[in-house]
Amino acid sequence: MNIIKLDITGMQWSQAFFKMAAKTIVMQQGDIPEISGSSYDFRQYIDAFCKRIKKEPAYLEQDKDGIKRCHIHF
Repeated sequence: MNIIKLDITGMQWSQAFFKMAAKTIVMQQGDIPEISGSSYDFRQYIDAFCKRIKKEPAYLEQDKDGIKRCHIHF
C-alpha cells in the first residue's frame, strides 16, 4: 500500500478533475491517493470526483497553513 500525493492547489474544477483522473488510472491495487488543496470549494471538488468514480472520500483535518487533505479509498 502506497500513499500517492496529489496537489490540486490553485486549480479550477476541470484541471483538478483531469489531474485526479489521470493519477488514479495508473495507481496499483491498494494505493491510496492523498489529495490536497487550499481552495474554499475543495470538498465540493472531491465529492463530485468521488461520486463520478463511485468511491468514498475520507476527509482529514485542515492543517495550520490552510491546506485541506483527503484520502480516496479504492
